[in-house]
Amino acid sequence: MKNHKKILRLAIEGKLPKNISEDNFPDIDIFEELYDRGFIKAINASSNDGKAFLNPKVTFEGREYYEGLETNQKNTVFISCGQQTEDEKQLGTSIQELVRELTPFKPYFAEFQTSLEGLSKNIFRALNQSVGLIAVMHQRGRVNPPDNTFRASVWVEQEIAIAAFLHSALGKHIHVAAYMQPDIALEGVRQQLHLNPKVFHSNTDVLEHLRLVLPTWQAPTEPKEAIDIDIGIEYEGVNITQKRHDYRLIVLVTNRGKEPIDDYHVDVEFPTGLIEKTEEEYHYVGTRSTEKLSFFRVTRQQIGRSIFPGDTLRVLTIPYYIDNDIYINKKFLLKENVTAVIYSKGTEPTSHEKSISQLQNY
Repeated sequence: MKNHKKILRLAIEGKLPKNISEDNFPDIDIFEELYDRGFIKAINASSNDGKAFLNPKVTFEGREYYEGLETNQKNTVFISCGQQTEDEKQLGTSIQELVRELTPFKPYFAEFQTSLEGLSKNIFRALNQSVGLIAVMHQRGRVNPPDNTFRASVWVEQEIAIAAFLHSALGKHIHVAAYMQPDIALEGVRQQLHLNPKVFHSNTDVLEHLRLVLPTWQAPTEPKEAIDIDIGIEYEGVNITQKRHDYRLIVLVTNRGKEPIDDYHVDVEFPTGLIEKTEEEYHYVGTRSTEKLSFFRVTRQQIGRSIFPGDTLRVLTIPYYIDNDIYINKKFLLKENVTAVIYSKGTEPTSHEKSISQLQNY
């Protein structure tokens, strides 16, 4: 998505070339994708000589898509502040600067939306992406006597209610700093919320308090991606004759997760009677072996590499055989099982088991 964002930003800033072709624009395939999706409008001048586009311009949908990429790239702090007066707008702008200065987050201030449709869509998305809400409630219409109080901005009230829903119903942790001018009434959902708004008389009151609060805001701890490992047992023929079959057991590990597996080892138990020279096998562990089962272990250090997402790695092979004597006189060995287990830090062991009858075709 990095190049999508780069191209859209150039289009929004009017910095794309007026004539885009394969010769002067290396990312023309991505440009064509944005064009096909309606995010950029242009004259399609493609021909047998190659792709070409003239006079590219970003569309409204392209702006929305770009804003979505921006919002998703970094956790945001949602600034809900009145915008009826220049003083209120200046306060919102100053809060943005403090968020950038004092937190690792990106501020979101709805002043920069360009349409009612964009406002609604992007406000919902931004609130859902936000780790913090700064709500500033300015006086609006007066409530009828006898209370002699004021209502706050309907927009601000709604945004507080949405944030409350995300917190209460969806369990989303959101930092909150709330401010209100004197004599603002508590109405609707806000009566049930424990916002503890700080009363302010000037913009300076809000900004000075935020300078104390914002440095304490940290991003919520992301749950660690679960390690997802598969371990499998296969075999292959090495030397097949009428009287004897030599095989090779193969133990495979697949990383089905999203993070590399760096710390792991694999244990295998195999019927001793099917291995000719057990003690000579490099990964044989005599202290864990018995007369019936031979124990093998291979470690990440011995393998020498991590297992990256999507990779399948052959971690261990064991030679074994079946001949006429085993097949006729020791047929019980064919009912024995081979067990392979992978252990990795941060997850439960994963095992796989097959009988010898599944690992031969004598």
